[in-house]
Formats: sequence, C-alpha cells, structure tokens
Amino acid sequence: MGSEAQPHDGLSERGISQAMPERGTGAADFRLLADALPHLVWVCRPDGALDYLNHRGSEYFGAAHDPSNGPFLCGPATHPEDNERARAAWEEAIARSDPLSFETRLRRHDGRFYWHLTRAQPVRDGSGALTGWMGTSTNVHDAKEANDRSAFLLALSTELAPLGNPQELLCAAMGRLRERLGAALVSLAELDESQGEAVMLRQRASDASQIEVASLPLRPFENLATRARQGQVTIMRDVRDQSRAPALYDRWFGLEGVGAVVSAPLLQGGALLALLSVVEAKPRDWSESEVTLVQRVADIVWPAFEKARADRAVEEALREVNQRKDEFLAMLGHELRNPLAPITSAVHILRIHAARHSEIEWARAVIDRQTRHLARLVDDLLDVSRIVRGQIVLHREELDLVDIVTHGIETSRPLIRARNHRLHVQMPRAQVRLPGDLTRLAQVLANLLNNAAKYTDEGGEIWLDASREGNRAVLRVRDTGAGIAATLLPRVFELFAQAERTLDRSQGGLGIGLTLVKLLVEMHGGSVEARSAGLGQGAEFIVRLPALPDGNPPAGRDARDSQITPAERDSRAGKDPRAADAGQGAQDGHNGHGRKVDESREAHAGPRQGRPPGALRILIVDDNVDAADSTAMLLSLDGYETHSVHSARAALEVASSISPDVVLLDIGLPEMDGYEVARRLRSLPQGAPSMIVALTGYGQPADRERATLAGFDEFLVKPVETAVLSGLLESLPLH
Repeated sequence: MGSEAQPHDGLSERGISQAMPERGTGAADFRLLADALPHLVWVCRPDGALDYLNHRGSEYFGAAHDPSNGPFLCGPATHPEDNERARAAWEEAIARSDPLSFETRLRRHDGRFYWHLTRAQPVRDGSGALTGWMGTSTNVHDAKEANDRSAFLLALSTELAPLGNPQELLCAAMGRLRERLGAALVSLAELDESQGEAVMLRQRASDASQIEVASLPLRPFENLATRARQGQVTIMRDVRDQSRAPALYDRWFGLEGVGAVVSAPLLQGGALLALLSVVEAKPRDWSESEVTLVQRVADIVWPAFEKARADRAVEEALREVNQRKDEFLAMLGHELRNPLAPITSAVHILRIHAARHSEIEWARAVIDRQTRHLARLVDDLLDVSRIVRGQIVLHREELDLVDIVTHGIETSRPLIRARNHRLHVQMPRAQVRLPGDLTRLAQVLANLLNNAAKYTDEGGEIWLDASREGNRAVLRVRDTGAGIAATLLPRVFELFAQAERTLDRSQGGLGIGLTLVKLLVEMHGGSVEARSAGLGQGAEFIVRLPALPDGNPPAGRDARDSQITPAERDSRAGKDPRAADAGQGAQDGHNGHGRKVDESREAHAGPRQGRPPGALRILIVDDNVDAADSTAMLLSLDGYETHSVHSARAALEVASSISPDVVLLDIGLPEMDGYEVARRLRSLPQGAPSMIVALTGYGQPADRERATLAGFDEFLVKPVETAVLSGLLESLPLH
C-alpha cells in the first residue's frame, strides 16, 4: 500500500502462515474473519513492524500510519503524550516475549484522537521461537471519556461542597472547567428576562482568582436565548462563519475576537435562569465529550451556587439580626444607666439628710438596694453579649482562692442578709493559688451565691466550700432551696433558661446569671457542674478551675466550718468588685432620648454659695437634666463648687467664663458629642481644665480608646459609685 498497510494486497501468505502455522489457516479466510470484527486487527513481525492491518484499521488510519516507522502504533499515528508509553510497552514485550497491553490515543484519518485498548499475543514456531504478533486495538474512547469525566465531576463536587462563599465557589468551578478544556474564558450569565438584561460573570485565564461582573441588555442575544429556552446547547465551532453578527459575541463575552463557544442552558421549571459558557479565542472543533462535560458541570455548579448564595443571604440576615441585637443591648445599657446615675446620686444625698428620720432612711435603703440590683441586671445582660462576641478581656494575675471567696461573699451579702439565710463557709486548709481575673471570678461566685439566695426560702441555709482537688481549685455552693427539675437540669446554663415562675416573679432575674457563670469559668479554662436530686431537694453548683502548684498554708488561716458574720466579712472583704470595676460590661450605643434639652446659659450652682478657699470648681455636662443636677448637688455637699449644664454649646460657653478645674462630661450629647466637646475644651484660649472625665453610659474598649484620643483624662461608666468619684476628685491637688 505504499506508505500505508493494504490489508488485501499487502498481506502475504507467508505472513499469515508464519503467524498461525499450526492451524494452516489460509490468508483469505483470515482476512474474512479480521474484516468482520469491530476492532482494528493487525499482525506484526517479531520487531513490532506492521505486516498486516484489516480493512477497518485501514479506514481508520488512512494515510496517517507509516508502517516503516518503528513498532506498530508508535510515531505519528499515536498522540504525542502517549508515544513514549507505547514504545516502552513494545520494548518490554519484545524483550520478554510477553503479551502486550496498553492504552493510547490513536490518530484517525481526520486528525482526531480516540482512546484505544491495544492487546497482542506473541506467536511462536514449533521450536518456541518468536515469529510475530497478533493483536487488536479496540476503541474505548467513550468509556474512557465517561470514566474521566465522572472522576472530574466527582472531584469538582467534592471541592465545591465545603465552599460557602458564592464567588469563591464560582472561581473554583470556572477555573477547573477552563483548565480541563484549555479554554480562554468561562462565563456564567444570569438572565433576568423580566428586566431584559443579563448579569455576566466571567473568569479569564489571565486572572483566575477574579470574577468580572458586567450587566448587558438581553435583546441583542435573543437568538442565543431562544435556543437555550428549548434546552438546546449552543455549539459554535467557528463564530465568524456561523454567526451573522460575530461582534455581538465579542461584546457578550468581553473578548476581542471570539472564535468558538459552547453554551449550556440552566433551566428550572421550564424557565431559563442562566447560561454556562466556555469560550475559545480561535475556532475549535468541540468534541461530543467536551460538550457533555460543559452540560454536566452546569448541572453541578448552578445548584451549588444558588445554595451558597442562599446560605450567604441567611448568614448576612442572621449577622444583621445579631448586629441589631447588639446595638439594641448597647442602647439599652446606655439608656438604663442614664436614669440610674441620678437615682444613685439622690440616694447618697438622702443618706446625709435621713440620719434622724427612720422612715426616710428605710425608703432610701430600699431605693439603694433596688438600684444596685438593677445595675447588676444591666451588667449581667451586657456581659453575656460581650463574652459571646469575644469582647471581654481577662486581666489575669496570680490569685489566692480565699480572696475570690471574700470578694464574692461581700457582693452577695446584702441579698443573703435580706432573705435571712445562714451561710456556712469552709475555707481551704492550705493556700490555693490560681491564675485568673479576680473581678470576674468573684462575679462567678457572687452569681452562684445570689442564685442560691434567690431560690431558697427565707431562713434557709447555704454552704460554700473552697478547696483543692488535685490540680484544680474547687468552689462548691449548696443550698436547701427549691432544687432543679430533671427536665431543666441539662439546660440550666443556657441563656434565659429558668424554672417556671409564679405570678409574683419572687425570684427575679433574667435567666442569664448561670449562663454568665459558665462563660466566665470556661474563659478561665475551667468547668462548672449543676447537681440536684429534684424539686424541693436543693441544688449544688461545682466550679473547677486550674490551680497553680501547692503553696504553703497561710499563717492563722481558720479552716473551720463557720457562719460568716458581718464583722468577719468586713474584716476579710476588700472592695466590692463591681465598684472596683465600675462600668465593666457596658456596651456601645447611642443617645436616644428624643426630648428637648434645656440649653440655658446659666450654670446651676450647688447649695453652698461662695467657693471655699482652694475648693475645686467642677462643671457637669449631661443632657439628662436629673443626672447633671443631682451630681452637682451631691458634689456641692462635699464642698466643691459645682455648675451643671445640659448641652454642648452651653458647656463651652460656661467653661470659657468660669475656667473649671474639672469637667465631668457625658459623651452622648445631642448636636455635638462629648468627644468633640473635649477636643474644644482642650483648645480654650484661657487654658484647658486640669482634668476632663468621661461620665457616660458608653463603656466598650473602643469608647475608652476614642475618649483618650479626644483628650479625656479618666473614663467612668454610669452609674458611678460615689466613693469612686470622690476618690478621683480627692486625688487632684487643690487650686
């Protein structure tokens, strides 16, 4: 056949007889059988050179195969990427006279490559010498492509499954498809036929990490959309030849010269939603397998993309809800603290005048207790929100367990006394040291003691046991109270979880105290456990915290079980941790009064007329009139010259005229916030005040940092303990 094998004319009787000498099959009969098979049937010499090729093989290769170019199925007839593998298989088979088997892509007469499985058996003569090879090459292209396609789609699905970001998902899917097909661009067009436009999302080979977004009118591409609505895949092997307006495709896909396109429609309920397209800059003869792959990828990508987008929308909605909740809590904390501040000041003023009137003193004490209770509720509510959002920072130091007990008891003492409980305290026999935040751990113990006091009938008993167990510091709080139902016990630490209440809501609280306990303990690397035999059987809470190595027993430590008396508590207790940490747990917020503010330029002076020699002149600025005036009155009773105003403008005018030594300045002022007022006070021509103190309901770390930058010297969160404010003022030198 010249340069190609001619099965009928080129096959010698010698070739067939040497290949099958023992059977004596004639050449004609062999050719008849070989031509009837759906495979490429061939006979080769011992060195692999072609000696015979059946009619199907000749039709397949045409002039593409040169039988003189080495072993059969090597060289131009084989895909360049497979050629070395085919030669290696031949060399090994010839060297060992073993059966031959390999898969390669063979070039068809039209230039296309198709996968074939080649198998051959060695033919030997009577002495066992190798005389040739008889083999077949079977077209396995469809099966091979299907397996490869399935593997690719499985890998793609696995890669896309964990991706929740819609853009990241599209980047990954488009990138994999573009790499697989070696294309210039992959696009996803979302069609909005009601608006007559398409949103085109494109990924280019030059920047696979980015998705381009373009909005295009749909009308010029109606022909493309019409085929897509019918579920038809658009296949354009040469856009310039197949389209009357190839420039439209350039505009649609954003390429300067679109050569070939495959577009797969995405339908839902018969409606066309989108088109997934693979674009090549030059003409391309898309294979059936490539078109099928684009369709299958479209079937995977669109549902995954829609799910990711829906999930993202839900996440954003939840995030917005959480943000609004946080903003509400911040505003709530600010607004609740504003009325607490003047109430607290009024209580201290009443204390001065109620010493000889028992009824007034009783009323003052009630207001004082309830104000402190409300302040604790606000703190707990805001603390939970801050901890959940990771905004609580622990001030860790080496602590003595006894100090935690002392501070916790001091905080809970008013409630325990009010309900006439008997508290038994067992101190550790040896010193127990542990790392932690004293204020927060005292808060944990106080919450447990308050919980026991609230849910135990008056005159009940509470036990507090502090000890060391192995490498843990342990606090146990047990009571004779109402107990915990078996159904509530597993969720007793959940937010707002509470037992059923009576109509009088005698226990009070918001159901967040135990949640706060759990969160704070876990922040310290510890654990908390609740136990109860059931309703009416009391309850026990056990806190376990990491302890430091054993220390020496402190001298004089009384480890006996005893009732802590007020005198003993006063001698052991330090500062109230909530007073020492005034304002902890505050949230960011904004002033939402919505009322007219008195902007009179006249300053309100305290009851004492005339300034004592060396007394500080204090300007109080707060749009809450009661808060400003009550603070002014309270400080005037301590001998300070006080002036109160209720707007930013009045504050600057009065400060210019009286040159105050100290300014107590609210941040949430209308018209001009306290930060700007502080900056302007620092720039007064006659000189700035010696100290500017933020006295506000805003208490996040960011608020403190911003206040420092604005020129504030101190930052106090409402309601401020009188002792804290007095101590701050007393620390200043008299002028």
